[in-house]
Amino acid sequence: MGRVSKSRRDDRGQPVLIGHFGAGAGIGAVLYFAVAFMMQNALQGALPYVILCAIVGGLVHLTRFRGILWGAAGLLALFYVLAIYTSMMYGPAESLVREDPLEPADAIVCLSGGATNEGQLDHPATERLLTALRLAEEGYADTIVRTRLPEGYADVAADAEWLRSALAPGASFEVVGPVETTWDEAERVRALKLERGWSRVILVTSPMHTKRAAAVFEASGVPVISVPAESRQYSRTPPHTAMDRAYMLRRWTYETAAWNLYKARGRL
Repeated sequence: MGRVSKSRRDDRGQPVLIGHFGAGAGIGAVLYFAVAFMMQNALQGALPYVILCAIVGGLVHLTRFRGILWGAAGLLALFYVLAIYTSMMYGPAESLVREDPLEPADAIVCLSGGATNEGQLDHPATERLLTALRLAEEGYADTIVRTRLPEGYADVAADAEWLRSALAPGASFEVVGPVETTWDEAERVRALKLERGWSRVILVTSPMHTKRAAAVFEASGVPVISVPAESRQYSRTPPHTAMDRAYMLRRWTYETAAWNLYKARGRL
């Protein structure tokens, strides 16, 4: 009882089942991380899912279906190679960008990004605000509407105000929130639009977020002129670096999933 027969041991005398389970667990965990990389915020609170994928992978690898695990890992690796080291992602990434002809509007809506613990705008939030401030300085609107993140995020008001005073001192901020999703932002701006009697706004967000954001705002009843923020995180025009293509892959995956989710919920 409790002893493993010789036929179930490897050349070093270790139980084969443990080796199979360990290999499958490793593949399962790696597959989760590979997919999570492509989904924004998917690594936050991910430990239970990593453990679950490792257990499932280990159990599958004990069966005759272990080839499915290796096949999935191989196909995912091939997909990454093609996406990051060829021009495959350029077309899909640009298909998510909506860029309308610029015209004056009642206000410029700058969607929130994130914040550091020190109260600084993160990369996407900075490039969005810089674009909104440039548009205000060029005379497209005097009011910039910023959306405020919920509790738990550091307050970036001082950082945003410092940029406004330096780059567009004639513009003023309106802040709505708190918001957690693009739909929340659209609903808060719609309420402000009705209160102020606005007819149309310029909507500024990250390039690959523009198509979905504009569709959500218009579904909420806010006509928009969509303007992609001037990206400082990746180059929109070729030639692209591997890091550019990795970023495009990640954003395309997230935005495609979010578009289908919003469509299923009737928000597009």
